[in-house]
Formats: sequence, structure tokens, C-alpha cells
Amino acid sequence: MPLAENTKSRLLDDACAMIEDMGGVGGLIDDLDEFHELRARMIEDHSRLIDKYPDKWVASGKDGVLAVGESKDEMYRVTELVTDLLPVDKPRYLMGVGSPEDLVEAVARGVDMCDCVLPTRVARNGALFTRAGRVNITNRRFAEMDEPLEGECDCYACRNFSGAYLWHLFKVREILGLRLASVHNLRFILRLMEEMRAAIGAGRFDEYRREFWERYRPTDERVRREQKERWLAAREIY
Repeated sequence: MPLAENTKSRLLDDACAMIEDMGGVGGLIDDLDEFHELRARMIEDHSRLIDKYPDKWVASGKDGVLAVGESKDEMYRVTELVTDLLPVDKPRYLMGVGSPEDLVEAVARGVDMCDCVLPTRVARNGALFTRAGRVNITNRRFAEMDEPLEGECDCYACRNFSGAYLWHLFKVREILGLRLASVHNLRFILRLMEEMRAAIGAGRFDEYRREFWERYRPTDERVRREQKERWLAAREIY
């Protein structure tokens, strides 16, 4: 037996042994966009384990590494390729995706769950989510904003403080600003997911998605990639 096949066989045996001892498990499929054959084999092995342990398998997932490197269109394309092959009766989990527009498009492609540090990471840098898109709270236009950042938002920051106060906190580098911004972004994302779930239940998700794009303006793709390249370079990740 070739070395690669022998290794694969042993890994599957190890996976089966671990599953026997666990109450519930899930599987993750790497993007491997340049290696279509490898990705297909991963999905095949994934399906074999699900068939063998249908009562123990709780979720299937895809690694969203393209979300931090390639274009959004490419990330959406690969997400759809993978979700089309995952079981329809198990939750689909997408790793590393957390911007509002990506969540909406992921759900449109059959994803059920996501996780990501992005909402709090960008919040600590002054980027806050709104219905109209992401804003930079350090911009001068917020210095005279006596009302909350978003009037309809029920997060602690918007219920208790004005946009001008958030602007002030960031300008004086008060750590409370980072915390309030993080609270706001997390509540925004939770509310977005709640709304999408309700729209799916009501049979109007396509309408909800269309309404979202009518009002929401995502970060410019060129700017987003330049910011990401600077972030990677600062950490010597190439």
C-alpha cells in the first residue's frame, strides 16, 4: 500500500476510535481550492464517517481560510462548492467568517453557523457596524453626534451613550471605548443572525437578503485587501 494511502487508512481508523468514545463530533473540510482532488477525497472520507456514525455526528464544517486572503467572490464560490456536497440534515459550520455581508452570503449558500474574531478585532480599531455599513467612529463627523450611533440598536453602548461619547473615548484612548465598540458589534451580528433565522422561518430569506444589500455598503474590496496585507506584514505572515 502506498505511504499516502496507508497514512490515510490509519487516520480514518484513529478517527473511528475517537468517535466511539465521544458523545458528539463534527468534521472540518479545508478549502484546498487549488487541490480539487484532495478536497473531493476529504469530503468522501467525511461522508463515510457520517454514514458510520449518524447518531454521533452533530455538524459539518468548512475552513474559511479564503476569507482572509482571496477575494470575496472566490470565497463565496468555494463555500458554495463545499456546502453543496455536505449533508443537508446536519448543521453546516463555516470557520473564520464574521463580516455582516459574508454572513448573509454564507447563509444564502446553506451555512448554519459561523465564528470569527473580526467583529471585536475591527471594533478595537474603531470600526463599528451599522445598517448602512461599517463606519470609523474616529472620524470627525461623529464628534458632534448627540444621538446613539444607531437609534434602533438595543446594545448597551447605543442605549446609554452617544456617538460623540464613543468618538471621545477613542480619541483619548480610553479602554472603555474598545469595550463598548465590541459590545455594539457583537450585538449587531447577533441581531443579524436572529433576523435571518426569522426570515428563513417565514419563507422570505431572499427578500431579506435583497433588502440587506439595498442598504448595506461593505468595505471597499481594494481597501480591505490592502488593510489585510498590512496586518499580515506587521505580523511577518506571508
